[in-house]
Amino acid sequence: MTMAKKQEQQQLPVSDWYLKLEAEYLAAFEEQQKAEAKVKQAKDAIMAMMIAEKLTNVKTDITQAIYTAPSEGYKFNSGDFKTDHPDLFYKYATKYQKQGYLQMKLK
Repeated sequence: MTMAKKQEQQQLPVSDWYLKLEAEYLAAFEEQQKAEAKVKQAKDAIMAMMIAEKLTNVKTDITQAIYTAPSEGYKFNSGDFKTDHPDLFYKYATKYQKQGYLQMKLK
């Protein structure tokens, strides 16, 4: 996108409905960020205690915590495989439809 086109887009007036919904979105996003930080802090503390106690599974009536130690694995590079062996790739690949979505970004 050219700089002139970018400036043109920024100068367009924004509808009132968008500004209202944007404010609601930003407030909810901020609450979500705070909640996610608390969840991460709690999960980190649970994991630290499970490691210290040498536990791999803790279950209550409400939750279950399962600790999996770090390990190595393999990832399949489908891009390289498609380039090197297109006949095999299309033989085993499955086509699917992606659903549309809205992406919101904060500056």
